[in-house]
Amino acid sequence: LGELPNSDALIPISEVSIANTTMRWDMGFAGGYWSQYMAHSYTASQFKFLEEYNETEFSNAYVELTAGALNDLKEIKRIASEGDDKGSYLLAEALSVYAWQLVTDTWGDVPYFEALRGDEQILSPAFDAGEDIYADLLQRIDSVLDIDYSGALINEEKDFLLGGNVDDWIRFANSLKLKLMIRLSETPSYNNENVLAFVESAGFLTKSAQIDGSVFEDKDGKRHPMAEFDLGAANYLSTNVIASKTLLDYLRVNNDPRLSSIYTEGGSGFEGAFQGDFDSKDDSDGDGIDDEAEDYSKMTFSVNMDLPLMSLWEVEFYLAEVYARAGQHDNARMHYEN
Repeated sequence: LGELPNSDALIPISEVSIANTTMRWDMGFAGGYWSQYMAHSYTASQFKFLEEYNETEFSNAYVELTAGALNDLKEIKRIASEGDDKGSYLLAEALSVYAWQLVTDTWGDVPYFEALRGDEQILSPAFDAGEDIYADLLQRIDSVLDIDYSGALINEEKDFLLGGNVDDWIRFANSLKLKLMIRLSETPSYNNENVLAFVESAGFLTKSAQIDGSVFEDKDGKRHPMAEFDLGAANYLSTNVIASKTLLDYLRVNNDPRLSSIYTEGGSGFEGAFQGDFDSKDDSDGDGIDDEAEDYSKMTFSVNMDLPLMSLWEVEFYLAEVYARAGQHDNARMHYEN
């Protein structure tokens, strides 16, 4: 890696690595069950252990994020610093903070301050408290936002998330800082007045930071990760997954237009199953049809769906919460409806 003339080769690798990790097994497939977006089919049993919360390790995601993406981002920052490449440094440091937040949000106390320092012979890094990691991440995002990016450039062909737009990366960093602050909203360190002042002074994403679906192909290993579970992994979705009543009913009751984007319509309309209900001979909804014979809605993922890392609607939700906590209900409503 030290012989690379620039970081162009590593930028798309690290971006796709992080995005794919958020949508693969541990965080995508298992997360779909645990968020109650999808339930397990009554006529299958392969992944019942997920709906029973029996998953015991997330090692693949942890390795991909740390030894994979974060190591690549560290190298991008090294190359960028040596070449005074402020644009690539901004991208890499913002994504590093994003990935570290994802790591500590998922695993809690993890090696952080001594992590990724095997080249310094630190082979058994000490574990650090999540609150200390968060404090450092906030300092890092403040430091990267303090840099003057006048004249900075990012290779637009290599940046799959924001097309090399430096201003958008500054907005991403601001949005990431807001995400960090909101995550602390139930801790003693949270001060909504300070967060509100930041919200009213900063510019945030005006489009989703995402891997465009055109990057994916209908070939094994090259599809959108969730489509790969079905088309490249023995019909994981179509065989094992049906719609969860929890989310489906919420969308239906509230006439939410996203209903038909998330679920397919069964023979009797949109129908979801009770979470964790494995009694196939039962008639859970009292319509005279055993659960195993119901025509439940399913979730579908196209081969070339976009894969958001930080979506515009996520940022709008954070803004709505800040204004709601401040009692500015009109602003809160506007951002929530956005």
